[in-house]
Amino acid sequence: MRLLQRPHHRNRRRSHLLVNPTLATPAADIPRRIHQIWYQGAAALPDKYRRYRDTWMRRHPDWEFVFWDAPRMQALVDEHYPWFAARYASFERDIQRIDAARYLFLALHGGFYIDMDIENLRPIDPLLPGRRLILSRTHGFNNALIGSAPGHPLWNTVLDRLAAGQSAPLDPAMPARLRESPAMRTAVTVGPRFFTWCAQQSGCLDDPATLCCPGYYFEPGSPTPDGSSWPPANDPDGGYARHHMDLNWLGLRHRLLSRLNRLLLPWLTRRLPLQ
Repeated sequence: MRLLQRPHHRNRRRSHLLVNPTLATPAADIPRRIHQIWYQGAAALPDKYRRYRDTWMRRHPDWEFVFWDAPRMQALVDEHYPWFAARYASFERDIQRIDAARYLFLALHGGFYIDMDIENLRPIDPLLPGRRLILSRTHGFNNALIGSAPGHPLWNTVLDRLAAGQSAPLDPAMPARLRESPAMRTAVTVGPRFFTWCAQQSGCLDDPATLCCPGYYFEPGSPTPDGSSWPPANDPDGGYARHHMDLNWLGLRHRLLSRLNRLLLPWLTRRLPLQ
């Protein structure tokens, strides 16, 4: 197991996008590398998230682990994505920068991004052979856990929409009180709903090298595409991780509104009709 502040990179190129972001040369495989973010830095990481992180390290001893905080994410933008710097600085909430940064470093370096509130249950190595993209499917495709080869074509779609400041469309059936919630504004501008929209638009879901994992692999009990729930973590088929869904980025006041959160969570990643 190697601990890195930032992975080394090679063979960088400019993509075909008009904004010319830096992307890695497309690679055939997802590297054995796990990226995680704690915006305030390693010293501020709560003990329970250290324990969750340790579960990944123990079961993946030959993987690289990369820790990102606010200064390192800013350096990533400044060095590799200067076209995005103004937009990155303009985000209203830190969680929007955190969401955007995971796309940027996966596009460049590849590997897995994994939220700090996800606890590992068993090694994920068996999922890798023949795959260039691994997604967690709930109502849509959650951005809490993403595996990607460097330079995967999905990131062209994501970065193009980030550059244009585009947001995912809102579902007409969404309750009015949820439309302007902080969580939904984040979800459609750069978060899980935005990511679901990009995944649908990119064509990557039809690629045989894409693995769309059922929700119980990583997020047992989460909503399914048809509105029911995936089996719990003790399902006999077993899962690879348990997402505790702490929603730290919402702030204490909004986390305490448990009834609102139960209404909101399915809408954050809800699969959109293809445009």
